[in-house]
Amino acid sequence: MKKQYLKQPPALRNLMQLTLAISILLTACKKQNSDVINIPQKADVKNKISLAAMLPTNPISNADAAYDGFLKAYLITSGAGAPYFCQSLTNRERAFFWQQCYLITTVEDAYDRNPTTARKQLVSDLLTKMLAQDLTDWSWDSWNDDVQWGMIACIRGYLITGNTAFRDAAKNNFDMCYNRGWDNTYGGGIWEDQNQVPNGGKCGLDACMSGPDHNHIERHRHCLALICRRRSARKTS
Repeated sequence: MKKQYLKQPPALRNLMQLTLAISILLTACKKQNSDVINIPQKADVKNKISLAAMLPTNPISNADAAYDGFLKAYLITSGAGAPYFCQSLTNRERAFFWQQCYLITTVEDAYDRNPTTARKQLVSDLLTKMLAQDLTDWSWDSWNDDVQWGMIACIRGYLITGNTAFRDAAKNNFDMCYNRGWDNTYGGGIWEDQNQVPNGGKCGLDACMSGPDHNHIERHRHCLALICRRRSARKTS
């Protein structure tokens, strides 16, 4: 996925960076108990700029403005395959599979912060169109972290909408991803790209989707044990 990201035109990379920034802003706003942040009055000595001047005084309004502006700029609501997120301000073609799913998580972040009917419907519409475009079996994509972005968007969409088609897509593609990608090389983990085994790297996401059966519980344990081992190794290194 990283190589694909670097190959993207600057406009699309900027869009993805904007999406991440909006997601962080939306998440931060959800944690606020009031509309105003109590900002420490501590000066930035190096730049002579106070924190009060750098941070928003009304993060909820700013988050809404950022989200609304994001949708107006990049959400295509008419024409074949709509709704979907486009690639950039100048390229209005549909963003590729994993990028589409990553962008959909921005709407899911917005819903988590402020669960409106319109946002719930948009999540449902975007995921329904994504599954129609990219199918429900993503084994055509050799990049397991691409698949995992799809899983994340779908499982979150299921939690928001209750649509079991999103849950099933997440579960079935996790099974596919785990079955083809997991081995004990490098201490375990799922290969990032099946076409680069055994000389590639392992996924940083390893998005473990929960399921009702014993096999999914065991696979969770594998992923969580791997994460714990790697964190422990970093702490002792």
